Amino acid sequence: MINILFCGNSGVFDGMLTCALSLFKRSATKEPFHFMVFTMDLHELKEKYTPVSDKQISFFERVIKEYNPENSVVKVDVTPFYNAEFKNSPNEQCYCSPYTLIRLFADKVDGVPDKFLYLDVDVMANRDITLLYDIDVLQVEYAAA
Repeated sequence: MINILFCGNSGVFDGMLTCALSLFKRSATKEPFHFMVFTMDLHELKEKYTPVSDKQISFFERVIKEYNPENSVVKVDVTPFYNAEFKNSPNEQCYCSPYTLIRLFADKVDGVPDKFLYLDVDVMANRDITLLYDIDVLQVEYAAA
């Protein structure tokens, strides 16, 4: 299984879907993909800060299963983690949205696999993702580019 993590609000849905489609179109693997979507509700900060909706997740799931019926997606509401760590912090008013921080909760969320690939939703694959995903990272704490 190839585990992919996306993070964001309802506004990133198109990018999430496009990124996933680029993975399917460029990868020859028959291995299923498991997508985790970390999201949260911060509409009290800005009206557009709404979580990825269940309707969006349902549509996403229908599309990814067309490529492999074993593909899956799970939505994780990380609002409680955010509120405990960052609520009312200066980060809420900086140039980037608070959603850039939620990937930092991956070690706190139950069920997150030991190995996953976090992708920003504006990333597109131009080659087979297994070239990156299959790199042995057992001896490193994390990898980033």
